[in-house]
Amino acid sequence: MIRDDFIGECLPAYGRALAARYHDEWLSEIASRSVPGYSALAEAVLANDRGDFLAAFAKATEGEKLLLRSHSRAGVLRTRFEQIYALQRRGQGSACIAGAEGLRRDLGARGYPWLRIQAELELSACRNMIGDSGSAMASALRADELAARTGLASLRLRAAAFVTGAYADLGETGLMWTMSLPVIRTFWESPYRAVRGHAFLANLAVAAEERRNLFAAYVFEREATEMLADDPNIPLRALSKSRVGSAAGAAGETEQSRLAYLEAANLFKQLSDKAPVEEFRIEAELMESSALLNRGWAREADTILQRLGGRHPKMPTVGLQIRFKSLSGVARGRMGDKAASEKSFAEALDEAQRLASSMKTPWERRAAMATASEAWRGLLEAQLNNSGNWEKTFETVEGYRAIPTRAKQAANERPEHSIVYAMIGTRVAAWVISGAQTHGQWLPASFEDIQRWVSTFLRQCGDPNSRDEAWMNTGRHLYNALIAPLEPWLGAGGTIAVEADDFMKILPFEALVDLNGRVLGDRFAFVERDSLTNENRRATGYMPLTAGDTAVVISNPELRGAMLRDHPPLPGAKEEGAFVSKIFPRSILLEGAEATQRNLERERPRARLLHFAGHASLTGRGAAVLLAAGPEGEADSLDPRTVQSGDWSHCELVVLAACSTAVGDDPVSGPPALAQAFLDAGARRVVASRWAVDSKSTTVFMKTFYGVLAGGVPAAQALRRASAQMRSSHAHPFHWAAFGIHGVE
Repeated sequence: MIRDDFIGECLPAYGRALAARYHDEWLSEIASRSVPGYSALAEAVLANDRGDFLAAFAKATEGEKLLLRSHSRAGVLRTRFEQIYALQRRGQGSACIAGAEGLRRDLGARGYPWLRIQAELELSACRNMIGDSGSAMASALRADELAARTGLASLRLRAAAFVTGAYADLGETGLMWTMSLPVIRTFWESPYRAVRGHAFLANLAVAAEERRNLFAAYVFEREATEMLADDPNIPLRALSKSRVGSAAGAAGETEQSRLAYLEAANLFKQLSDKAPVEEFRIEAELMESSALLNRGWAREADTILQRLGGRHPKMPTVGLQIRFKSLSGVARGRMGDKAASEKSFAEALDEAQRLASSMKTPWERRAAMATASEAWRGLLEAQLNNSGNWEKTFETVEGYRAIPTRAKQAANERPEHSIVYAMIGTRVAAWVISGAQTHGQWLPASFEDIQRWVSTFLRQCGDPNSRDEAWMNTGRHLYNALIAPLEPWLGAGGTIAVEADDFMKILPFEALVDLNGRVLGDRFAFVERDSLTNENRRATGYMPLTAGDTAVVISNPELRGAMLRDHPPLPGAKEEGAFVSKIFPRSILLEGAEATQRNLERERPRARLLHFAGHASLTGRGAAVLLAAGPEGEADSLDPRTVQSGDWSHCELVVLAACSTAVGDDPVSGPPALAQAFLDAGARRVVASRWAVDSKSTTVFMKTFYGVLAGGVPAAQALRRASAQMRSSHAHPFHWAAFGIHGVE
């Protein structure tokens, strides 16, 4: 218990100093008199510091009630901040946003800059938690500007960490690195709390991992953890040590990984067995078993898992249960116990499906199923190895992929030919569906070879300076690996729907080179089919676009500040927007400063076509197109989760004419690409780009595409014809294979 008479001993001096130096009155107002409630407030602060967020929220609520009775306005506002911080740390985004917005409103123009900055930062964190990255960036920038203006240096560091994190979420890792380095220098040159450096180093670790620089990620994670050495939050320190172990293992630092996990275990021994602490402990043990499996030590991993399962026959959360069952399946399979392995994988999938069935939106269901992606692949491998029944295994493939959209397959919705791929263990399986016939087989090339060729091919196609013989040679390898074994079932031409998997999701099949030296785009139009048809999209039926339809055209959104410096206006985008508007006379053109998310949302219900011409970024949630920010901030973004929150079932076609708009993680193992997000939200088809495109080439391509589309040609064939015309003047696939079509054709 903290004594209320502490107020009279220490706080007045601190309050006077804060008011004199920073013109901040909240602490001096609290310190001016001792009233019931300050003890509860102090205990809430300490509970948040040590990571006991449930206790912190309870104590802050208790303090708020007492301080309301005592008419301590500053005290009430301070307790509300502790409540909001506890909500944020517990992942309760919506409640946190409501609390932070209320606190910011009640603070108004009061002379409490410390509280105003903290309210903006919590608002930024919680808006980011629900996927509103544009508003998160605006709040972080407001906090940073206020901290700089008032001279609250420690909060300036915290605000800068939020801004750099927001840049990372928008995919601007260059800006994140540029801003982080001088701030870290400031941190080392001044006597700030060590925890202030933790966030920057953790951000850099994430950025390094995303760039597959695994040793750098390990170094940054290790240094970030060192910043917590004296922190009272032992669960956070223990979990941070576990992350060091995981990063060290990924970087090949086996001994350092072992030592980090040992330190994490010793920290956990200092804690009680209360539920929140035990979840941290389970998380760390699952990390360690995963690292052991990655090093090929199945028995050692199984020992940890068996011990964990004995202590917890049922894990405290569904997510932990799924991970436990998935890892158990891997360990048992590598030890030769096929029956136990298949059983564990099936149980993990059942848990994920039950979790997904309780979710309201496709992205929530997708995230739920993603937790069992390893179990799904393990189950596919077990089914094929144990029974060799390709049709039954195909049902498992399609059933799993259909869950996020609660899809049902209509018999007449597949094109004449479909190819379905799945990465299973060290091999790649493929099915061809031709009419009522299904043929399945293992492809002869190895997973590693196909992955290497796909990575090389995408790099060559996305580089206009790569040599023709280089991309053509890789294209032949991929044709021989992925298409040649299936040729007897494909026919001579038409449209092929491809359900790809993992790293193959954005492969330009039309640029593969057959045995006669021709690209496949000469024979086929390809559609990257999403994971079966969304119910809302099926209900609308197919109605071709006509010149009388309403198109919403977004052209060259106005950006500001650092975002503008990195993304200058695109002259071709303005020309492109004007051309599309001319093709569809009833177009609604949102250009420059008018190209905001608010205006798009206003016009969204009317759009049968959405065309975007501007800049895009790669974020932690997949690709996001950049929109004008409105009255505040540098830019807003339209990312996958924002798209999925709306209804696009009225929209026949979405065209995202910007860089890398099809790029994103595999929909069954991470954030969906922007194209998949529109499909989840009901759009019928999406045209999106596979790499960073050239503005001038894109404008020429889109003019040809819309000219053909306006003649009543289906979108996939219109895209194929536009590619063929572009290929006649630009042989390199950078110019003609950048855009693919996704969805139903």
